[in-house]
Order: sequence, then C-alpha cells, then structure tokens
Amino acid sequence: MADTTGRDGIFDEPNSEEADDFFGGGQREAAPRRGESLDEILRDGASNDRRDESISNIHTGSKEEHISVLESAPPEGAPPPPTPIIEPDEYTPGDPPPPIDPIDVDQEAGGEFQAEERGLDFEFEDGQFREDRVFEDPQRVEDGEEERREALRTDDTTEELILTPTKKPDDDDPTVPSEVDDRPETPTARNAVLDEDDLAGGTDGDGPRAITQPLIIDFGDDGAGDVRLTIPDELREIQAGPENSTLNVQLSADGKTISATDSDGDPVFKVTLDNSGGSYSYTFELQGNVHHGDVDQIDFPIGIAVTDSDGDLAVGEFKVGIVDDEPVARDDETVKLDEGGTNLIGSDNGADNLLANDDVGADGALIFQFTYTDENGEEQTARAGETVDTEHGTLTVNADGSWTFEADERIDHDGEDIVADNFTYSIVDADGDTSSASQSIEITDDGPKISFPPADGDPDGKGDLATLFEDDIAGGNASVTQTLEIDFGADGDGSVALSIPQELEEMGLTADGKPVEFSLSDDGQSIVATAGGEPVFTMSLSEEGGEYSYTFELQGNLDHPDAGSDVLSNLPFDLTVTDGDGSTATAEININVVDDQPEAVGEATLKMEEGDGTVGSGNGGANLLANDDLGADGGEITSFTYTDEAGNQQTADAGQTVDTENGQLTVNADGSWSFTADESADHSDGKVLDGFTYTVTDGDGDTSQATQRIEITDTGPEIPPNDPPTGNPPGEGDQPDLGRADLIVDEDSMGSATQAIEVDFGQDGFGSASLSVPQELQDMNLTSGGEAISYTVSDDGQTITASTPDGEAVFTVTLDANAETGELSYTVDLQGNVDHADSGAGDDLLSNIPVTLTVTDGDGTEASTNLEIGIKDDNPTAADDKAVTLEEGGNTVGSGNGGDNLLANDDVGADGGEITSFTYTDEAGNEQTADAGSTVDTEHGTLTVNADGSWSFESDPNADHSDGAVS
Repeated sequence: MADTTGRDGIFDEPNSEEADDFFGGGQREAAPRRGESLDEILRDGASNDRRDESISNIHTGSKEEHISVLESAPPEGAPPPPTPIIEPDEYTPGDPPPPIDPIDVDQEAGGEFQAEERGLDFEFEDGQFREDRVFEDPQRVEDGEEERREALRTDDTTEELILTPTKKPDDDDPTVPSEVDDRPETPTARNAVLDEDDLAGGTDGDGPRAITQPLIIDFGDDGAGDVRLTIPDELREIQAGPENSTLNVQLSADGKTISATDSDGDPVFKVTLDNSGGSYSYTFELQGNVHHGDVDQIDFPIGIAVTDSDGDLAVGEFKVGIVDDEPVARDDETVKLDEGGTNLIGSDNGADNLLANDDVGADGALIFQFTYTDENGEEQTARAGETVDTEHGTLTVNADGSWTFEADERIDHDGEDIVADNFTYSIVDADGDTSSASQSIEITDDGPKISFPPADGDPDGKGDLATLFEDDIAGGNASVTQTLEIDFGADGDGSVALSIPQELEEMGLTADGKPVEFSLSDDGQSIVATAGGEPVFTMSLSEEGGEYSYTFELQGNLDHPDAGSDVLSNLPFDLTVTDGDGSTATAEININVVDDQPEAVGEATLKMEEGDGTVGSGNGGANLLANDDLGADGGEITSFTYTDEAGNQQTADAGQTVDTENGQLTVNADGSWSFTADESADHSDGKVLDGFTYTVTDGDGDTSQATQRIEITDTGPEIPPNDPPTGNPPGEGDQPDLGRADLIVDEDSMGSATQAIEVDFGQDGFGSASLSVPQELQDMNLTSGGEAISYTVSDDGQTITASTPDGEAVFTVTLDANAETGELSYTVDLQGNVDHADSGAGDDLLSNIPVTLTVTDGDGTEASTNLEIGIKDDNPTAADDKAVTLEEGGNTVGSGNGGDNLLANDDVGADGGEITSFTYTDEAGNEQTADAGSTVDTEHGTLTVNADGSWSFESDPNADHSDGAVS
C-alpha cells in the first residue's frame, strides 16, 4: 500500500530498502512536502504496522538504518494478521482534522535523526517549547534524553499519514483524541555460531554443543499475548543431510520447539523457546553432524512470531551458524625394516593404525585413496583396499586405517644404506572434507659383513692381526693363514679383494737397503712386495666352497733402521667386500714382522706398605729377565729409568743404587733388583706408584724395554679398641661399653667420665681429630624433662653440647687431642637428666648414644668411628669385657687365668647384683641359655660361669678354622 502527501508534514511513501540489522534502532523515510521524504526515528526495536504493511526499524547508538514498509505475509506458525489499524476517514482540506490516533516515537538510547519541518512547534518532555524551528542537519540526541513526537493519521481523498509535533497549548485548539491501535514490536535475538568439532568424536570434542541467547520481546501497550518459533521456508530448503538431502524440520504444537532430523532419522539440532524468569530466550542444541558440502559454515534461520493481547502480530528472525568439522590427518611415525630380516610391517606387525593419530572429526572419516611410488619410480594413486606393487615392496592400505607392507627380498640400494618407500594416504569425512598425511618406511641395507674369528691356537686373539718372526724364515715357517668370515647378506655374493693402502706405501720399507715395491694382481687377490726384484713378502686371498681366508708369507728379511726397533708392526692391508647390489664393507688386516731381537716383557705389579721393608728379586719379586726373550744373541739389562725425589725422570746404568720418589732402588745387569720404601709416602692424591723401566740389549745392539710397577699402600690411621675409662669421681658412674672408646655415665653422680682413644696414625703421623653429630643421634629423639634435646658442635669440632630448647645444657662431649704425641681422649660431662623409657624393672640404661670421631693422618687419609655413650639411672650395668685369645687343644682361660672377673667392669648398682644366667652357642650352632654356676659344652669348648663373676673356658682340641678365627 502507498500513501500520498496531502500537505506539508504528511508521509508520502517509505523507501524500498529493507533493514538488515536486527540489533538496534533505525529510521524510515517520510515527506514534509508533497512528494518529498522525511526521516522518522522509532525507538530501539520498535515497529509500526499499517494495515497489511509493517514498518520495522532497528537502531543502536549513532548507527542509522533505513526501514521499509513490507507486505506482511504471516510466517508459518504465526497467528493471522490483524485488521487495518485505521479505516480511511473523509477529510476536506482546510477543515479541522478529524479525530486521529497518535503514534509515539521515542529515541531513548541516543543517536541521530534527520528532519526538515517548517512552521511547527515541538514540545519536549521537560515542557519547553520551540517554535518555527527548521531542522535541516542531523540532530544528536544524547543517551538517556528523549525526543517525543506524535505521528498522526488522517485522510485527504486518500489515506494519509501526517507527522505533527505537539502544538503549544491554545484555548482555540481542539482536543485530538487517540484512536490508533498499539502493536508489539519486532522481536530480535542475537545470532550464534557453534562448532561441529565440539560433538563427541569431533576434532575438539570439549567445547559447547548448545548455546542460549536472549530474545528481545516488547508486546506494547496491549500487553502480552504469545511468542512462538516459526520455520522459514529457507530453513526447509537447506541441504544439510546425507547426499545433499534436506532436513526434516518439525515445529511442536505449542510452537516452543523446532526439531531437525536427517534422512536417516538421526537428530541434527533442536531449538527450544523458554520464558522462565520473566524473560524470553532460545537455546540451540547441536545434536548430530551437519553435512556442509563445499561450504565451511551453514546458517540456519529460525523465525519468531509475537502477538499482543489483542492479536497484533510482529515477526523476526535469528540465525545460528554451524561451522564444519574437518578431519585432520597427521603424519605417522617412520617405521624401519632391515633388508634380509623381518620384511613385513604394518598395523598388525608392530606399526600403528594410520587413523590412530588422526582426528576424523564429528562427521567420521575413512581412507579413500593413497599415493605411492611404483616399481618404475612413478607416482601412482590407488583406492583404499587395493594391493599394489611399490618401488621396493607390496603395499595394502584399507579404509579403516589398517595396512601392511612387505619389502622385496632383495633391494638395490645403489650404495646407500637406507632406501625409502613412503606413501601418502587421504581421508574423507561424511560431508566430503579431506586431509592427507604420510607414512614413511625406511629399509636399511643389511650390506656385507666382515668378521675375524680368533687366530689359530689363540681363542682370545683376533684374526685381523698376525705376527711373524724373521728368525722363522730359515726354518721355512714364516707364514700365517687366518680365516675370514664374510656374510654377503640378502643381496647375495659379490666380490672380495685386497688393496694397497697409502699408509703401507708411506712406511718406506726396505730390504737389504733396497726400497720395497708393491704390486696388486688384476683380480685383487694378491699383493706382492719385492726389493731389487727379489720377493720380500706376499699377502693373498683364497676361497674354497664359499669360505675365505688370507695368507701372509714372509720371504725375505726386512730392514730395521734402528737397533732394537720393531718398526714393522701393524703392516696394513685393506680388504673390501662387495655384495650383489654394490654395497661394500671394508676391514684392515695388520701384520707384525718381528726382528730377531730381545723382547722384554713387563712384570707383575708388586704391592707393599710404606715403611714396610724391602721387595725385589729376593723378596717377593721375580728376576726381571725371567719372563723376557733375550734372542739368539743373548742379552742383559744395561740401564733403567726411574722418577727421583723431585719428581723428575732419570736414567741410571745397571748396577747403580738410586733414591726414587718414594724409596731406594737397585737394578743389576743380571736382572736382580731390590726396592726399599720410605717410612712415609704422601698419599694425598691416592695410591702411590714407584715403578721403573729397564732396558735389555742383545749382542747385536737390539734393545727392548719393560716395566716393573711397585704400588705403595698407605698405612692410614686406625682406631683400635681402648682401655676402660677413668671417672670423676673415680670408678663411679663410668664404665667401658661396646669395647671401642665407649662411656657410661650415671645420672646419680652427675659427674664426668674420660676415655682415652688409641689411634694409630701410621707412618704419616697425626693430622687432625674432630667430633660430629651423626644422623643416628638425631634419630634417637632424646628428651630431658619432656623437652627435645638439640646438639651444637663447636667451630673447632672439639666439643658437642646437648641442650634443651631453653638453653640448659644436658651433657657435653669434649675431645682432647695432642697434636705432638697423637694421644686422644674424650670426656663426657653429665649436667642434666636424660629421659629413660620405663622398662618396668627399674630405670633403663640409655645406651649407644653415638658421637662421631673423625681422624686424619699427615697426608689426609681419614678414618671414622662412633663413640658410644651410655647414660643410666640406678640400674646394674653390665659392660662387655675385653676379648681374650687362646689356642685350640685344651687350653684354658678365665677369671683366674688371663681373663678378668666378669663383674669387675660392671656396675651392679646400689642394690648389689650377681650373674644369674648366661647365653652361649652350643655344639650344634644353636643359641642356649644356662643358669649361673652351670658348666656347658659350647661350640668350641667347655664353659663355666658363676654368680660371683668368676668363669673359665677350656678349648676343644680341634676347632674348624675354615672361615678364619673362631669365637
């Protein structure tokens, strides 16, 4: 329907462009003069319907959008359109206008409007008037302000719409009643996007599969009616099902739910309308795969129909986009095969399924083709499931990702160690998206292999080294033959050949003063060395029944430029093996040609302690020449080399006596020798070696050397068991315990006890001594009066103080070390009580309280032991007695014969005490207990222990000492 202008300020015809932004306010064109246009600003989201036309306007902020008057066709599910708002009225120009219905237009959110109106008064909401104003440029209305105008309908031969402002109050102005029906505004909602890859099995799989957005619903002054979802025709036409089929879209009877399924009946999405909490919203849930075809996103339009309480209709639409989930194929880990070994690989033979590391996406994906290199080196493409011949094997790739590759038995590697036989596979999902990845296959050339079995008669030797002696030439036995183990591998036999290395030619060999020349046979099977046309040696290969060997024959003397010099060691010859495809392996054969000369052989290392006398050929060592080969000319020691006291190497003639770094050495021509170690050797850097090298010279001046090594061990400090301690007061509250510098202090006396510590610092003398707190002491968690005891060590390491948290000392352990004499002792001062666990039979002995003693000798060698301290209350305390030693065969020991009374070093306490029982090991090796006064057969003798501490032990005639001393 079109309007015509009757006078200035009357609408003519709206523009024809349709608003496309559903999230804000807008404007439409109108004419203040006949045939001209005028902008009208409607508030955000508002729409005005005229008859079967609708005016939609959307505008946010300062953005302007044109609106259009549309022919209203009710969407599916919407109620029928209402009757026209106004019937045409008869109107004669110049007469007062008939009663009209005002339409309020509000600009509430700020923005711009355009108007050109003359001769009109505008009333603003604050009551001020503006007369005869012309608005030619866009006017800005700030956020929160309101511009209110009234749009009136009238008739001038045809239906007209006039825009008039509110006139100033005037007694002559007639009152204009309102008769225009109010209508709901166009519903709006925010568009949304979901990713198909968030579906279970999608490439993401952990994102949202549903989204909820608010609906903007305004029923207008007539109040709420109904809100329903509608199905646009466009939605039914979208080909989003399998094989480009459309979806089956259904609207629920109440208009609150739209459900979409594909041609297989599987759900695709569901849209639900909700007005809980007094506001409207929609929820779009993606339930299944969307077939996108060639597009990455499909937008699904959903309609909204709103009716107010008297049936007026407004419609809107929102869209939800679904982004396609595409498969992602990833390159698989390289698999490796050894030619000639296991030549089958695949998903059932140690490799992964090709799809295992791929993302097949929500649409699912399968392999549909693969690309490979054929036997001619050309790239080919095959369908999944086919078996093809590749460049180096046979390949099958299946749609489900399973695959197998079988390498050819023989592969031409063209001199390379590894060849590749890779293929690329392509996957496709249900809507046609594809992705490709590669599977690399490396086939390692097994190549030929050369090994040397042990030399004849020498199972520990290797056949790549042979030694010949020139003195064997006269006997006709100057040759050696060794077996070669050659494996040509899967590529089969090729060839075996010798070659002359550059190193052999550079040795400058001569025979009888003439240079040695080398020649290689055409077939590479022999190398002949000649001097002046005379043969010197021949190296040759032989093969019989697939078994290979080499033979070196010495045919003449080789010159040795220096007397005694074995310059002909490791004469090199190169051996090359080639397999059927040209792969090679090389090895070097070495020959030693030994001159007829003396050969000195190194002696076994001799060990002795510092300051421990003399070693040599007459005292623990052998004659130096005993294991040497002096040759046909005979020989003797002519000189020896040693390290002097300053650390410098010196050479002396045989028969001299010299001062070495750590002793005195004499070496004689006949091989006899002696070495006397110094009293003290510096072991700060570890063990000390003081060997020497001697030279043997034969009758024609050939020489040879060998070494005699002497290792001097450090005596180091030792801490032996000590005598019983002395106490303060004497003999009261202190006894030896555990036999190693141990003290027991009685709390009753609150005294001190001192114990001497016998330390043997060895040849190096006193270095240092200090105390420390071992972890075992910390772990005892001792307390005094219920409070934890802590320990501090003095800076010089001479005192350990045990104290309570308030600083009260409980006991101290003080070390007294005399650096000049090397004498050590320690003193325990008991200054407070140490808590004892209640045993139920008097107060217990708190024994084995450890402190660590560390001593070092003059060269830094260190030894440590724990000093065990016992603190007891009023209890008898038995202390271990010192060990006694006797010989087997009926000898007797006891308190009356070399041993002490057992109670002599015990503290029987104030109540007195006696021995009540004793435990021993019987003849069968079992532990037994007997009452005091009993005589028993022990494992190695007869024992009597009496209550008063007297005792006796008689040893058996024969004791089994197979494990050392018995006790």
